[in-house]
Amino acid sequence: MSFQTSNRAVLFDLDGTLVDTAPDLINALKALCVHAKRPFPLRDDWSGLVSRGAAGLIDAALGELPPEDKASYLTYFLSHYESHLYQDSELFEGIDSLLAACRTRGWRLGVVTNKKMAFAQSILDQAGLSDHFGVLIGGDSLAKNKPAPDPVWAACDALAIPPKRTVLVGDDERDLVAAERAGALGIVAGWGYGVSQIPRQSVALSQWCDTPAEVYDVLTQWASDDVD
Repeated sequence: MSFQTSNRAVLFDLDGTLVDTAPDLINALKALCVHAKRPFPLRDDWSGLVSRGAAGLIDAALGELPPEDKASYLTYFLSHYESHLYQDSELFEGIDSLLAACRTRGWRLGVVTNKKMAFAQSILDQAGLSDHFGVLIGGDSLAKNKPAPDPVWAACDALAIPPKRTVLVGDDERDLVAAERAGALGIVAGWGYGVSQIPRQSVALSQWCDTPAEVYDVLTQWASDDVD
């Protein structure tokens, strides 16, 4: 991981923000349904459920389960997913350019995700993104995950940048809440999975970006503002 010199930090969520990981998560869910001898339910868009995590996806596919079955199925799902983390996943269009532009500006970059640390690191490595970031905070790094502010604070500490000079870019309401609670700015990645659950009228127009290029425009304006 690289570490840039700057007085600003930009943190990114992983799933649905940097990387379209939905295909491999859904593949793992399909494999689980075969394992459980259950039909894979038809939905218009499974990717919208990715932000619920593995347990939430299993609930959506298999419904209520006895605790022992759910634990067993979760283990199977995670094992399959670990073996196929970056088979059909890919970067969202424009992410490479956004990260390169951020690094050119000298902003310190990090990833804050609720995904298990080992999974997140492997995806960043396979996607060729690891060198962009000075810190990775995973879902098992701390006692509390987003929407708690703790992961944002931990990333700020690691990058030596205060929250008031930090932005968190993410596609889920938990990202916005975590940023606000931490004292950072939240920006919505409007191309992601969880945006349908975010009331657009509750987000400032300047904080909702439909493309990575728009994110960079907002970051550039933000970086030009004085912060006490």
